Amino acid sequence: MRLKSLTANLLLVSLFLPTSARATHHNPLTKWIVDKDCPNCYLVGISLDYLPLNEANLENANLRTASLRGTSFRNAYLRSANLRRADLRDADLTNADLRDADLGDANLVGTQLAGANLRGANLKRSTIDRTTVLIEKWHLVWELVNQGGQGRGLREVDLAGAFLKKVDLSDADLTNADLEEANLTETDLEGAILTGANLKDTKLTIANLTGTNLAGANLKDADLTGANLEGANLEGANLEDAKLRGTQLKGVRLNDATQLEEKWWLVWQVVNQGKEVVEFEGIDLKSAVLLGLDLQGVNLTDANLEQAILLESNLAGANLSQTNMKLALLERADLTGANLNDADLRGAILFQAKLEGADLREANLKGTNLIGTTIDSNTQLDDRWRLVWQLANEGGEGKDLQDFDLEEVVLIGANLRGANLYDADLKRATLTEANLAEANLSEANLEWANLVRANLTGANLSETKLESARLTDANLEGANLMGADLTPPE
Repeated sequence: MRLKSLTANLLLVSLFLPTSARATHHNPLTKWIVDKDCPNCYLVGISLDYLPLNEANLENANLRTASLRGTSFRNAYLRSANLRRADLRDADLTNADLRDADLGDANLVGTQLAGANLRGANLKRSTIDRTTVLIEKWHLVWELVNQGGQGRGLREVDLAGAFLKKVDLSDADLTNADLEEANLTETDLEGAILTGANLKDTKLTIANLTGTNLAGANLKDADLTGANLEGANLEGANLEDAKLRGTQLKGVRLNDATQLEEKWWLVWQVVNQGKEVVEFEGIDLKSAVLLGLDLQGVNLTDANLEQAILLESNLAGANLSQTNMKLALLERADLTGANLNDADLRGAILFQAKLEGADLREANLKGTNLIGTTIDSNTQLDDRWRLVWQLANEGGEGKDLQDFDLEEVVLIGANLRGANLYDADLKRATLTEANLAEANLSEANLEWANLVRANLTGANLSETKLESARLTDANLEGANLMGADLTPPE
């Protein structure tokens, strides 16, 4: 019976071999049996029970839900393989390379994993028992991933390369622990003790490090993008070449022994010591988190605020002339009376920002979200952008917009029902959920426009340029598409 099972499995394997393998071997099984070389193969749900696949190369292969019971993968190369929900009961993975493999929800009961390399491997919701052979380090990782580690004593433990994404390690004692190259994305480390810990090259993206003690820790080359370090202790820590884009530095404790790039020292000063101690003209605050700061009247001419987070910040009367504010988050910011002349605000979010009396002449507002912003008669705004503001906030039902330049405008949810947009330039415009029912868009340019969930019922789209436009879930019932260019994006 076992021989018949092996034969059936081998025949099934042949169906999944890469085309090149079939073409270059008279016997389609030759490559699998002799070379055992099948990187990037699609083997979802396949049954390979009890096959001898020692030293096989299955790098990045998709073995999701595969039946691999009793299969021998000794010394096999399974790096980045997808083994999610695979049945690996009693399989032999001794000395297998499973780096970055996805073993989520896999059945590992009775599996032999002695000497296996599990750096970066996902063990979330995988099943093990007393018969699973797993060295102490990876057994601990399995425990932390599946049972959490809140308040645990983990002093000097080896967790280098461990996949600990979204694990609760709040209040844990990780003094002098080795977490080099570990994945701690979105991990909760609030109040944890990491003094002297090795976090070199560690991924801490969007991690919660509120009040964490990182004194003397090695964070060289660590990725702290979007992490919350509010109230953390970084005295004597090494943050050389660490990525700190979008990182909250409010209340962080530093000292002369802290190794930190000059730019982030400056950001720390701005956030914690206020506008009185910093010269702002020409300052580089790209990707800095400046939540709710009082920057009223500050001279930020020629400053770099690209991708900066200025949510609810006070910039009233500030000089932002010629400032780079591309993709900046200015939601609910106070820009009353601010000088934004010739500022670059492309892609910025100004939702509910106060712009009364602000000078926005010659400002670049392409891709800028003006929904909910407030302006008054003293707001200086070029005619084109005043029109965009009106369309975004008051709608333009039935409005005559023939030949208008509306390239890269943001009109999310705008009411443009019955509007005349004949030959208008709406290239790369964001019209998500906009009401364009019965609108005349004949010969308009909507290349690369975002029309997801837009209402285009009865609209005239004859000869309209819609190349690479996004029309997912758009309502085109009764629309005239005669001669329209609907070439999809490549």
